[in-house]
Amino acid sequence: MRIPSAVPLFACLAVACETPSGGGLPNAGLGLRVQTAASYYQAGDTVSFSVLNVSFDTLWVSRCCNRITVPFDRWDGLAWRQVSGDPCLAVCPQGPLALAPRVSCTSLVYSAFATGQYRLHVGAARRGDADTDWSATSNAFQVR
Repeated sequence: MRIPSAVPLFACLAVACETPSGGGLPNAGLGLRVQTAASYYQAGDTVSFSVLNVSFDTLWVSRCCNRITVPFDRWDGLAWRQVSGDPCLAVCPQGPLALAPRVSCTSLVYSAFATGQYRLHVGAARRGDADTDWSATSNAFQVR
């Protein structure tokens, strides 16, 4: 099994005019909305995703070097199963990224996924030194 590597790139953008829509966001752990740029990818594609802080507090997002850390799950037909912990090299800065209210970050992860349905996890905390909550998940996406 090949472990996916992540492309080190992210950019933070202020989105003061963007307001969350809809109710009952199933993927909004601690107030983060995680969304992939597409619903379908080919194996080997780079998956672009955004993380929007929809809370009223600054959240501290897990990172590795200059990318957001994203372990992911695969749907096995009955349940979501974690298939990657998104390892990080020890030489990379791993301090959390402060994400202010209504601010969005965009990041990339290299898709070495096998065919199937996946979702990403983003870890966050309410303080930089607090335990990380990994309940924020992206929309499900297909790899063909």
